Amino acid sequence: TYEWLDSLPSTYPDIVSLETIGSSWQGRDLKLIRFNKDWGIPKTAAFIVANMHARERITSATLTWIMNELLANPVYERILNEYDLHFLPIANPDGLERSQTTDRMWRKTMSDHDPEDGCIGVDPEQNFDFHWSDSGPCSSGPAPFSESETRAIADYVLENMPQLDFKLYLNIHSFSQFVLFPWGYTATHPDDYDDLVSLSLSPIHCVEHHRGHCLEVARITESALEERYGTQYESGTYTDLLYRILGTSTDWMKGVAGIKYSYQYELRDTGEFAFLLPPDQIVPSGEETLDGLVALLDAVRERSRENAL
Repeated sequence: TYEWLDSLPSTYPDIVSLETIGSSWQGRDLKLIRFNKDWGIPKTAAFIVANMHARERITSATLTWIMNELLANPVYERILNEYDLHFLPIANPDGLERSQTTDRMWRKTMSDHDPEDGCIGVDPEQNFDFHWSDSGPCSSGPAPFSESETRAIADYVLENMPQLDFKLYLNIHSFSQFVLFPWGYTATHPDDYDDLVSLSLSPIHCVEHHRGHCLEVARITESALEERYGTQYESGTYTDLLYRILGTSTDWMKGVAGIKYSYQYELRDTGEFAFLLPPDQIVPSGEETLDGLVALLDAVRERSRENAL
């Protein structure tokens, strides 16, 4: 995967750039890949992250499949022309290495802030500095942004927001077939809840889908994700569908960075294979997730234009 990521700028020099935005606790690079074809028009910027949790290996496999498809398949030329896409396919490289070598179900980072407490690693999805909770060094960490990985993600967004004005954050996890959005820290819905949920559930208007017919923004995630294989998704806030969780990246992106449309996909399946999704699921997962991403990009762009009027 890393060799393939490194090869992209030379293979697609007019489209792809690579930047190391930080390093992990164990010194592995956090490789940010940007697709930004010069088309002479303002573009909607999106930040898409995968493999925050180490054992969710289908997420980086799905995202790298999507990246390759966007570059190699001429069907998606419009997407490359019209969007500025920022990908972090492996957000937790140390944890992924442990999952691949010694502990398949490892979830966290690999930091060791205090050797005396016997705690290795922090859940990066409880480490962002927005309604962070000191739930213990083994989960949320000794302090918000104690992890170099989460700090690098936050710094990249904040440093680039003035010129890029990210409109979409998409955080790819597994499993359960959910489309989640803020808030996670409270059961109270955000003030723009109706706007957020409308991109998932309510009829609004149509946007052009990449296969040439009209999708209701209405069911943007559920319709697009389900359309190809009938994979059933459910949309809602963290607290509506799961449980209260503090310090998530999705909450931080909306509450601090100001990215209005901040979503989290929980990919297939619903428990049969769970985190051990077999390799033959990578392509269908990639296909349906790309369908959802394309439709979501178009919907967010159109809604952002409407909100600016």
